[in-house]
Amino acid sequence: LAIVIDEYGGTAGMLTLEDIIEELVGNIQDEYDDEAPLVQQHTPGAYELDAAIRIDEANDLLPFALPESEDYETLGGLINVWAGRIPPEGDVVTLHDYECTILESSPRRVERVRLVARKPTT
Repeated sequence: LAIVIDEYGGTAGMLTLEDIIEELVGNIQDEYDDEAPLVQQHTPGAYELDAAIRIDEANDLLPFALPESEDYETLGGLINVWAGRIPPEGDVVTLHDYECTILESSPRRVERVRLVARKPTT
């Protein structure tokens, strides 16, 4: 635990070990964090997903199948491989019959994605 002092000697904030670790490795889920569901359906054919979801798990939860490969294990990995980079927030990546809008992204990884089927699913 550390207290951060501003230029005038006043208290600017508090810094915890968790804050430092999260800056280094990304968000750490603990008992105080609200856990967002891995998949949320917004409208028919439109889903919001945690990019850390494994492709096989996403395929079990979605009415359509995402392409599987040995090059990636997660939706974020699929998007990175397909785009050839880590797309920034707001970027749109087209994957075959799906349009992926990057909702949240950091310099190290895609975090949250809106996935919309471009063709009606059966």
